[in-house]
Amino acid sequence: MVHFSDIVKENYIYAVFPGGQEWESVYKTAINQAYSDVSLVTDLNTYQAAMRRLIAQFKDAHLSVTFMAHSNSAHWPGFLVRYQGGRYIVVGSSQTDISEGSEIISCDNQNIDEWVDKLAQFWGGPRGLDTTRAHVGPEVFIDRSSPFYDRPSVCRIGGSVVELQWRDVVVTKKGKFPTEIDELEAQYPHYSDPYTGVSSFGDNGSWVRMGQMFVANEEQAEAWHKTIDAAPGLRDKEFVVIDVRGNSGGMYNWFMAFLRSFYGDDYVDYYARARLEIENVLLAPKDTKGSGLESPPETGSIKMPIDPPMADIMERPRVEILESGARLIRLRKPIDSLPPLPDETPMSPVNGRVYVLTDYGCASACLSLLDELMRIPGVVQIGGESHIDRRSAGWPGKHYLSSGLSYVNMGRLLRVGRERGENAVWRPYYRFTGNLGDTEAVKKWILSEVVPDDFHKGRPEINSRPVFSELDGGE
Repeated sequence: MVHFSDIVKENYIYAVFPGGQEWESVYKTAINQAYSDVSLVTDLNTYQAAMRRLIAQFKDAHLSVTFMAHSNSAHWPGFLVRYQGGRYIVVGSSQTDISEGSEIISCDNQNIDEWVDKLAQFWGGPRGLDTTRAHVGPEVFIDRSSPFYDRPSVCRIGGSVVELQWRDVVVTKKGKFPTEIDELEAQYPHYSDPYTGVSSFGDNGSWVRMGQMFVANEEQAEAWHKTIDAAPGLRDKEFVVIDVRGNSGGMYNWFMAFLRSFYGDDYVDYYARARLEIENVLLAPKDTKGSGLESPPETGSIKMPIDPPMADIMERPRVEILESGARLIRLRKPIDSLPPLPDETPMSPVNGRVYVLTDYGCASACLSLLDELMRIPGVVQIGGESHIDRRSAGWPGKHYLSSGLSYVNMGRLLRVGRERGENAVWRPYYRFTGNLGDTEAVKKWILSEVVPDDFHKGRPEINSRPVFSELDGGE
């Protein structure tokens, strides 16, 4: 615990900047709770539960723990649960009295949402958000011997009251479950597809898949460049769907290059200015070489597009040396150096409706894409709620704990002045109530329900704003 405390104080951006009373309160509460929890740690399961609870106290998606060792035991009641469209659905079952497609209503006389809210403090995530419910919901039905809560015993599933038959399962060395659970997991994975590209959709529409903004090789870069080059040809489509489900982020330059190619420079520079209003402050701890900017995640022969307005406001980093020897590096010109708006509002070259398809896997730089895209008139968010983050951002680097059992990652960059609040979520205008990982079902829904309804309404082109900005999940 002492080692974790030292690592956070030296490497976590909030500890150093802005620091202050608010940070001290969060830090002391978390550390005091962790020291209290230490007495309950007796094995790997309880160690992991205590570490997850500690990390959850900071309410920051960019502060995480990865475990290098796993217990070989757990318990489960024979069925797999996924959260979709506001409901907790049984998606795989080996129990004859619990059928697939059944909805979990309550357990031990508590609404299932109340269970998830209770467990969120141990697993992480603000109460009431889809991203929290999707992450925490399945854990209600996998017992990892947490010392902080009891597993449910009786649940209302569909129209029946069922006594859960918990049984032992053996976990593999990599933390995976045995064949029985793995097969069910494989049949209903959380959506993830790194593919980037353009395809036709409907009679006169296009589907733009943006799987990720982490570009690690030439093949991925080429896929992005082809997508960017194809963008002007989509302007006369009746509608365009930009699919960012499961996109966990990466570099802004890729999605900004697509927007510039699709809408044109003038139009994007007029509306998409969220990133330009931010001052990036980077923490470079004393034991690091350079600023950390010399080796960005994408190097070598990969050709990453330039974002001209960002390049214009960047200047040689201003460095402040702290008493600890760490450095704070400010990565932009003063805020009053923003590129000026033109005198007249430019006309959009895009003739059709633009939909952005999201789920709770849209995180980090994918949220920044929404920050820009949802400022552009005529864009409609559909699908599911996005993920969340604080104004911090992650940076490459692992901090191994002295136990040798885990390492932590944490934000070293703070985006000062970002309009979107701490842990604010982007919420769709049209919400899909089925499985967002089922692409064919999602496409059918868009063509049969979203497009006809949206075109019929003839809604004014208004800009949405993110909601749910309280750290504790309150509206």
